[in-house]
Amino acid sequence: MNRSTTPENSEPSIDKTAYTNVLAAWTEASFDLFVNFKKIKQCLNQDTTSGEPERGQSSYIGQCPREPLAALFTDIGEELDGLLQELEHLNRNSQAEYKMKHARMIAQTVILNQLNQQARDKLFLATLSAT
Repeated sequence: MNRSTTPENSEPSIDKTAYTNVLAAWTEASFDLFVNFKKIKQCLNQDTTSGEPERGQSSYIGQCPREPLAALFTDIGEELDGLLQELEHLNRNSQAEYKMKHARMIAQTVILNQLNQQARDKLFLATLSAT
């Protein structure tokens, strides 16, 4: 068997099907995060017409406290910025980089799914009547 001894070829390759599945899950979670980001922004913007709460009262959107929703909006925005930066630096020069990006994508997908779940929960509460 004539096999090259370059570092790229000396490491076992990543299963392309597994990588495709990870990429699909990452893409879906990223898209959902962007959609939830837009929904939260719209929700926060609609709430600005309701005026300031009385002193000592928390501001709510539906049954969701405004502050945690605004904090989640900031967290999601920061995560989306990080994703954009990550996409700008994609480079498959070596098998080691490829594997590292694969592992990073798996970890990011977990984070994205957690943020998406928080967004869905808070957006659901925001749709409920305040009374």
